[in-house]
Amino acid sequence: MEDYETNGCGNFMVYDAQPVPSGGNGFVIVQAKRDSLNLTSEFQSFSLSNNSLVWAQIEELNMPYVPYCTDVLIQNMAVLNMWTAISGTVELRIAAGKTNCDERYVVDVYLHNAVFEDANGNQISIGKKVFLNVIVNYLIG
Repeated sequence: MEDYETNGCGNFMVYDAQPVPSGGNGFVIVQAKRDSLNLTSEFQSFSLSNNSLVWAQIEELNMPYVPYCTDVLIQNMAVLNMWTAISGTVELRIAAGKTNCDERYVVDVYLHNAVFEDANGNQISIGKKVFLNVIVNYLIG
């Protein structure tokens, strides 16, 4: 499985099931370095082309399990193929901020016209993918 940088709680990720050519267990993942983007409640648009602050990928896993946002390690879990975004845009906003009592916050993410490519040049296109009211910044404990 990919080693996701957490940067404390400065990064966030959203994910959803995504069809892959083999019909296997695929997920599209969008990640952002929140602290570097100065996000607000207004949508901001970011290109996925060569962007180190916002990026996306599709992973095909060897098991029908969602390994993201969990503290349980699954033996023999492996990424069979990965497609990295080479174009497209992501719109991000903080839908609800942190409070004095809760470090979690809520994001809205729109992925538009994204093209993903694997190491063999095979591509997957996503016209639009929506992630609304996603709670991020869970505390493990």
